[in-house]
Amino acid sequence: MRWLFTGILAILVSPICLAGPEDALPPLARRLYVEAQQLEQAGELGRSALRYKTVYELDRDFAPVISDLGRVWTALGKWDAAEALYLDHPYDGDAVEALGLLYLDTGRPADALDRFEFLALLRLGWPEADRLAVLAL
Repeated sequence: MRWLFTGILAILVSPICLAGPEDALPPLARRLYVEAQQLEQAGELGRSALRYKTVYELDRDFAPVISDLGRVWTALGKWDAAEALYLDHPYDGDAVEALGLLYLDTGRPADALDRFEFLALLRLGWPEADRLAVLAL
């Protein structure tokens, strides 16, 4: 009887373990997000950015799309747009990290250091924040 319970539990839990972050999105946003990822991988950054932006507009709290959209905008040279996006999410560790890296890449080491020091507070005990701060010095 116990093996039956374990088998049923495994069947019920396994789809949860296989779920990706996009599974939290409604169907339209999920489809657009997957398309955006595929377009980005194919090097079609402009089209990818449009889809990521649409997903972001549909669900501004979906953390992965914040990083994805900012990364694509940065690659396209749209630094102001990426910066504004990251600044809209001041307590998202990935956005704070990406903003610090953007500041480093655009010659603003003092601003980068500020973001990396704040990142160390957001991610207590994460040694990478200290390494990033050193890069900004």
